[in-house]
Amino acid sequence: MDNHDETYRLIGLGRIPAATRDLMGDTLGSFSGLALEPGSWAAKSDGVSGVFLALPDRGFNVPEKGKFSDYASRVHRIAFALKDGTLSLSLAGTRYLRDGNGALTTGIDPQDHWIKHLGARLPSPKTAAGAGRISIDSEGLAVADDGRLFVSDEFACTVYCFSPDGQMTGVISPPDAFVPHVDGKVCFSSQDGIEVERGRMPNDGFEGLSLSPDGQRLYALLQSPLRQDRDGPQTSWRYTRLLVFDVAGQELPTTPIAHYVVELPLYGDELRPAEANDIVVLDEARILVLARDNRGFGAKKRNHTKAIAFKSVMSGSLARATNLAGSIFENKAKPVAPDGKLEPDIVPVKLTPFLDITDEAELNRVGLSARAAKRGHQLLSAKWESLVLSPVLNAKRPRERLLFVGNDNDFRTRAGFMPDGAYDGGFEHDSMVLAYRVMLPD
Repeated sequence: MDNHDETYRLIGLGRIPAATRDLMGDTLGSFSGLALEPGSWAAKSDGVSGVFLALPDRGFNVPEKGKFSDYASRVHRIAFALKDGTLSLSLAGTRYLRDGNGALTTGIDPQDHWIKHLGARLPSPKTAAGAGRISIDSEGLAVADDGRLFVSDEFACTVYCFSPDGQMTGVISPPDAFVPHVDGKVCFSSQDGIEVERGRMPNDGFEGLSLSPDGQRLYALLQSPLRQDRDGPQTSWRYTRLLVFDVAGQELPTTPIAHYVVELPLYGDELRPAEANDIVVLDEARILVLARDNRGFGAKKRNHTKAIAFKSVMSGSLARATNLAGSIFENKAKPVAPDGKLEPDIVPVKLTPFLDITDEAELNRVGLSARAAKRGHQLLSAKWESLVLSPVLNAKRPRERLLFVGNDNDFRTRAGFMPDGAYDGGFEHDSMVLAYRVMLPD
């Protein structure tokens, strides 16, 4: 038996066809964020079932060509059942996420324009499609037991709070050091060519979002380092940030109670830093982080010929990491790693391998391959972006769980439709979820 057998086993793959439309009539997209709908989990002797709440991002877009869709943020209900090695997925509902005034949001790039809404500075196009509405590129999703939704955004690097019916009730803004600046001014644009001076990099906002098991704390993880934390060689661009907010009270927090540096893994001969795409909080000290390269099926043109090198779920501990909450690293553009070297008094969260998504033997079990598209095997998707951890399966084995991993298909289909009209996404890329049986780390 392989040495990982006691740690993980890929037991199912679920698909929704790429051309599927949601209940609003738009292309479904896929799973930038996934969460388990409260009260939906059911386990029987022959399998499990439930409902995922699924978060697509900003709709079909091609940033390198300046193309964005006037696509309103929404959450899908995806019914699932895992039985006898088969994971079935089906669309069970769609609801919009609306701003504090009940208006729809937009996926249009805001350029350098922003508005004040619910006391926060939020991106909003000034003219043309989407003008006056909040631009949201939704990426992370966490759901409280009472049905409240927390949604993280890449444009503003904020976390939005919504009521169970999708009405925005508040905004958790990041520390000033996270706010992107261009030419000395706040600029939330993610268009190619934007030169950020400090703050979050374009398309690299809060990708990971998770509530602690007791629902008291919210964890928001940046996809990659802030601009001020990447002044050294590329091999040093691995020090990203994790914020922790106390959400136990009625009022949303204005500052984090904890702020950590997370050391991302390096991969390949060139030692490129991986990107962080989701987080699951196991307890007050332990986390799982989904980290990956950008290679595989559906990758951008610049990565088409590059072999898949790294897609993994990592484990980490916060127990000894340095808490930067309230420090100068939050209020100014002071780097945590000047010239690529982490400040000596900062102890980062170090990640260790837990589950290798590129494990060829495991992928072949469900008709996928990380090496190449071959007869009967489809090349693994480039972008895996969401994690869902099941409840305890057996009280006598509390570490044994199911871990679901969702992909992001970028709305790629030849028969696409957005609120702007029909589009041809170039190829068919199904929405997919991998189901693993895992033994959580001690």
